[in-house]
Amino acid sequence: MQVRQLKKSLLVFAATAVFASVAAAAPAPRAADQSEHDFVKEASGLLEEAKTTSTQLKRDAAELHALARSTSLTWQSHAGKLEAIKSHVNSAGHLVRRLNDIRHVTAPWQQEAIDRVTPMLSQIASNTQWAIEHLNQNRNRLFTPEYKEYVATVSAMASEMAELVSEFVEYEQTKGKLEQLETSLEVSS
Repeated sequence: MQVRQLKKSLLVFAATAVFASVAAAAPAPRAADQSEHDFVKEASGLLEEAKTTSTQLKRDAAELHALARSTSLTWQSHAGKLEAIKSHVNSAGHLVRRLNDIRHVTAPWQQEAIDRVTPMLSQIASNTQWAIEHLNQNRNRLFTPEYKEYVATVSAMASEMAELVSEFVEYEQTKGKLEQLETSLEVSS
């Protein structure tokens, strides 16, 4: 029963776009909304969430990469890990989609973060989708070079994205500390 549900979930996933709307532009907020909402603060919060999600994605992608090097495991083990990765990609996709929606009213460093993370996540999503499709079509030939390549790419890109998002979050924290010290010391920059 669980295998049937997992198989159905994988097929549904493969038939839909994992991350099709990340870069889709939404209508800009109305001027009244912009003056009432702190978009820079919202973007910071979204980046913090993206840091957590990308760290989870990195962990699961690394585990899948290890599974792909071991030929003793079943396709169900891979399917479970791909399901977890898909969930992280979709969560990150929601965050990045909102970041893209408000990009034009965020700080320049946040715009840079958005611009760099968006294509990375899109590439991770594409490779994850390809790995799932491969798994669905080749359960008896799971350890092909193509599958291992998809998995290796997902793992490498997830690691790179997690590091990048963490560095942007750290940049903001360091920048905030510097501004506090400047104020405390009455030093102008």
